[in-house]
Amino acid sequence: MIKAKKAKLLLNIIPFAAVAAISATTAIIVYSSVNKNESNKAYIASRAINSNLIADAINTNLNNSSNKDNNLEKLEKVKETVVEAEPVEKTPEAEPAPAPEPEPTPEPEPAPVPEPTPTPTPEPEPAPQPAPAPKPEPIPEPEPEPKKPIIIADKPVEEKPAVEIPPVEKVEEPPLVLEPKEEPKPQPQPEPAPAPEPQPEPKPAPEPVPEPKPVPKATEGAAVKIESLPDLDFAKLKSPKNGGSISEAEKAVIKNSLNTLKALSVNIPAQWTAEQREQLHNAYEKLYKYEFGGEDVPPYNKEWVDNYFTLIQNDGKTMEKKLKALGLVGPRIVPNQNPALDFKNAIELFSKELDERLANGWVPHVGFETYSFGVSWAYADPSKNVVRNHAIESNKKRYFGYDKSPHRREDNDIKNNNYPGWVKTDVTSNYSDLGVSKSDGIEVLQYNPESEYARTTEAGKSPRFVAVLDAANPSGYSKFLNFIKELGRTPFRKLDGIVIKNMGKYDRTQKFDHILSQIPDTVKKLTLIFEARDTSSLRALKDKHIEELEIYTSNGALDKEWAINPYALRGVKFVSFDYAQQGYGTIVFNKLKFDAEDNLSTINEAFRMVFDTRSGERIFQGAFGDGSWPTKLDFSNVPAIRSLKGMFLNNRVFKELTLYNSTNVFEVDLATLTSQQWSALLIKGPERPKLYFSSPTLVNTLYFKGDSVPDNFGRDLYGLIESGNYHFQTIYVDNQAVADTLNSSQAFRTFNKHAVVKPANFNANGGNSEISFD
Repeated sequence: MIKAKKAKLLLNIIPFAAVAAISATTAIIVYSSVNKNESNKAYIASRAINSNLIADAINTNLNNSSNKDNNLEKLEKVKETVVEAEPVEKTPEAEPAPAPEPEPTPEPEPAPVPEPTPTPTPEPEPAPQPAPAPKPEPIPEPEPEPKKPIIIADKPVEEKPAVEIPPVEKVEEPPLVLEPKEEPKPQPQPEPAPAPEPQPEPKPAPEPVPEPKPVPKATEGAAVKIESLPDLDFAKLKSPKNGGSISEAEKAVIKNSLNTLKALSVNIPAQWTAEQREQLHNAYEKLYKYEFGGEDVPPYNKEWVDNYFTLIQNDGKTMEKKLKALGLVGPRIVPNQNPALDFKNAIELFSKELDERLANGWVPHVGFETYSFGVSWAYADPSKNVVRNHAIESNKKRYFGYDKSPHRREDNDIKNNNYPGWVKTDVTSNYSDLGVSKSDGIEVLQYNPESEYARTTEAGKSPRFVAVLDAANPSGYSKFLNFIKELGRTPFRKLDGIVIKNMGKYDRTQKFDHILSQIPDTVKKLTLIFEARDTSSLRALKDKHIEELEIYTSNGALDKEWAINPYALRGVKFVSFDYAQQGYGTIVFNKLKFDAEDNLSTINEAFRMVFDTRSGERIFQGAFGDGSWPTKLDFSNVPAIRSLKGMFLNNRVFKELTLYNSTNVFEVDLATLTSQQWSALLIKGPERPKLYFSSPTLVNTLYFKGDSVPDNFGRDLYGLIESGNYHFQTIYVDNQAVADTLNSSQAFRTFNKHAVVKPANFNANGGNSEISFD
């Protein structure tokens, strides 16, 4: 019965043993390296559940195993006799390892363990006594040999890597070695891939900079020839070809007078003698009489003409120094002017053209009243003199008008508020109830018509009243505004005109905007007498409707620093003009200067007045009168203006242009270069154009922004480079193609300029005084 049970048990175990043999990995036998002096002990590591060791087996030492299985139990040493196993109702799934008695080879080289015929052992559920493995029947049991420590390692646990143990050669006895079956061979579990070493985060590769496309070379256009520039003449008063008839006797007097001047000009002394001065006066007085045709000739001012003779003395002094010594201001001073040489050249030209001019009814206009040295001719017949006729018509347009006389108001008339054909009466005391008096610097004047013309015109139908304020009187300055407001509340006390004198005389920062903006609508005539150069208060008039405006000074009417914003005069119907070299006279504005609130629209509206619709008015004709215009532009108060682009210039050219610039770099947009109108700075004559900057720092760098140069750029580039020649010591561009184009231009070659590609650290907003080229 026991044998039958054994047989049955063996039959049940064999399948499990076969499965275990197939799934188990080949056992690796190694010598124990732990402690050779200890007794032979076996260390077994197995993945099988409830794995048991037959015959002298003990629990494995987990500290030296490749995989830890905590389900192995310590087994008691069993007897060699076969004990009948308890019947097992249910065999758990397990992978029993066969327990052959391998015969290890003797040292030093271990022989392969003989592979016995596998005999499955029963696995009880909780078996206190494990079933002994039966002895293999086919092969006799080998001689026992001393046992060595053996480590049997199963395949590594998937979760924990096994300790790598060098393989041990198998025992060469074929019958005793259990060879693993090839089929089905378990798939080896892939060793876990080693964790990748941390790699530095790759930096993004810089985007490749596209190579610039080749820029086609721009055409420069026609070369600039300064000497061939056209003579611009926008005169409204066209002179007839014939100036009148001249008798032979008159021609002889004119020729003799001119010959006297010519003889004296050959060798001009450092100081005229009294006799020479008398000869000069006699010749000039005769020419002066014929210049006016004998009709309504103004008195010959010998003292005034004598100053002229002092100016032309050959004493080595400059014109500017001579004028200052005489207390005069010259209208047309050029650098290094030589008045003695200019006088000599003028007389020679007069003599050369004299016969032809006399035949056509023209007489010499020596121009001493303006201290000019140009050559001009006057009408022998005054009625044909378009300038004279224009002056007569202008006098009729005055608020206190007069006719027939071409003469303007004189210095004393302006100073004392007198008008030809009108009688003045001081009525200040009639306004004492309004709290004003002469001690406050406030006067009220009444004007009544006296001349036939004044009495017969609309203006002469009733008296006219004018209030006068002396701005140098602090008391009157503070009371005047209240005074004109009170007048507005009394209809029977009308105010027709206002005069403000000594504006800025003692305080150059004195402001008049508030007073001018409060002028009542009843005021039709306004007279302003400036003593400081600041006329910006005129902007308060831009929305006023005034019939006549007079702008005077006693402080050098021809000074080049005077400037005006023409937009301020858009509501003024007529601006009178009373020219004077010294004393009181109308200010000559050769510069147009705009205010901070202006923009391109208001600027163009002003330019249309000056250069077109009102160009015939003397106030808009600059220093040279009819046919001319103000030749200086100032946009220093308008930072947005960077050029003349978009402006209505009506073919005018200019000698000076002032712009605002906040840094040391002036930037020009290449794309719009040809529309920026720098060609308006191309002028003819000895005076050269100038570009000025109003800036907190020195402007010394020019930056052309853009990748290409437009066609026909030559004229605008020439105007920019010539006018800014002394500013632009450094010129930067964006690429070499632009640099090559500019460097080969006429402007760069003429003024010795050289453009280079801007450095990497270039800042177009300025601060480039120390730019590195490394």
